[in-house]
Amino acid sequence: MTNEYKVSVIVPVYNAGPFLDRCLASICAQTYKNLEVVIIDDGSTDNSPTISREYALKDSRIIFVSQENSGVSAARNSGLDIVSGKYVTFVDADDYIKENHIENLYNAIAGRDIGITALYNVSAENKRQKSWGANTVLTREQLFEETVCDSYIGGYLWNKIFLRDIINREQLRLSPDISISEDMLWICQYLMFCTSGYYSCEPTYYYVRNDQSAMRKMYEEHCFDIRKASSLEAARRMKNLTKNETQTVKDAINYRWVRVRLWILMNMIFCGYRDKNLFNQIKDIQFFQLKAYLKNKAGKGIEKACALIMFLSPHFLYWSARIFGKLFFTKFREKLLN
Repeated sequence: MTNEYKVSVIVPVYNAGPFLDRCLASICAQTYKNLEVVIIDDGSTDNSPTISREYALKDSRIIFVSQENSGVSAARNSGLDIVSGKYVTFVDADDYIKENHIENLYNAIAGRDIGITALYNVSAENKRQKSWGANTVLTREQLFEETVCDSYIGGYLWNKIFLRDIINREQLRLSPDISISEDMLWICQYLMFCTSGYYSCEPTYYYVRNDQSAMRKMYEEHCFDIRKASSLEAARRMKNLTKNETQTVKDAINYRWVRVRLWILMNMIFCGYRDKNLFNQIKDIQFFQLKAYLKNKAGKGIEKACALIMFLSPHFLYWSARIFGKLFFTKFREKLLN
């Protein structure tokens, strides 16, 4: 294979010591050799900087940068400021990639604006493939729809490859003030300048679900993370961004508008958390938005039923779920919290 163009890989790192060696080793072992690997250490207090420096000394393709702790968006932005490749992709420090992952993405973006690959969801219990059944060319409308509607493509940065020309020309950077869905928002901003993409159904990215993550600790300890509310702002910006788009794109964004409110309300229910301001924001749903949610193929039956109740009265859904407690939590936790 002739490696004509450089691919830049941005790896944001924060206290990833137990996983970082596996991650970086998988990147260095890629079949696609023309790489630039930019590691941004975001103020780690463990041995992550030491591991990163060791890899940078062994492999001249690696650039290591350390900064004060500013969050994952700021770390990714620092990487975007540095990269020099024609193409840009991301790998999270606790994940790892198959040896042909970059080659797979490189082939996917050839002649298009964005390339996407299937992935594996990896947990302590199992490894589950998350993939469509076939390689697919995607129109601009499909890219928007599949990004924001909880599909196999999703709003993740790390299973996609982007053109640096678009990123630089439009000065696209992630929003550090948004903690949840910041990557989905950035992808939507990028898609505004795209015409087509390509999806490879071969899973080559291993997304590791850390059972000790802040999200799962929150569920176990019943402590609501208020940062989740920033996903409402992300949805608002997506809505404003696409107000002149086609109805298909608007319907997808309306799906996200309702879905994020349902997700936050479910988190509040599971944590026993009440907040008047959040309830007011959750209630901010128009009937046409609910209609878009209900007709979208991504929504499951129980989700749609809960969304309808939420539209009528989020307080009723909250207290019903709290009263029926164990039955609700056991039956719907995995369906509504992920």
